[in-house]
Amino acid sequence: MIVIIGILVALAILASGILFAGGSLLLFWDLPSALIVLGFDFGALLVCDGIKPFWLGLSSLFTKQVRGTKAELVAAAEIFGLMSRCSIGGGFIGLIMGVVMLLVNLMDPKNIGPYMAVAVITVLYGMMLAYLFFIPVKVRLMNMADRI
Repeated sequence: MIVIIGILVALAILASGILFAGGSLLLFWDLPSALIVLGFDFGALLVCDGIKPFWLGLSSLFTKQVRGTKAELVAAAEIFGLMSRCSIGGGFIGLIMGVVMLLVNLMDPKNIGPYMAVAVITVLYGMMLAYLFFIPVKVRLMNMADRI
């Protein structure tokens, strides 16, 4: 439960900052950017055969009892560490893709803002996923493994 509370508190503080600055939360929603970052994460899970450790890690987070052996928890923590790096990498690849789209359409000034926004928001999504979810989960799983 504390995991959900921690994530919600962090998101609420971020949302408050946006709203207090006079922005709109809808400005920070972009489906293509989310798909790019999540696609990198899902792809990493498939490539490294990490779906089972991923689910073990998630189920261990939301229960009072430790699930799995120490080795399984360490493997799950490593998967979350990999996903944090893939989120950041996906964000930066999305940034490059957005800049390429911007440069290709540079002659049309009305596209500069939207393409730049997509580029930057993709990095934001990657960083938020990595630092707000994947890295804290990795640390929590490593702490669980150390207690076994």
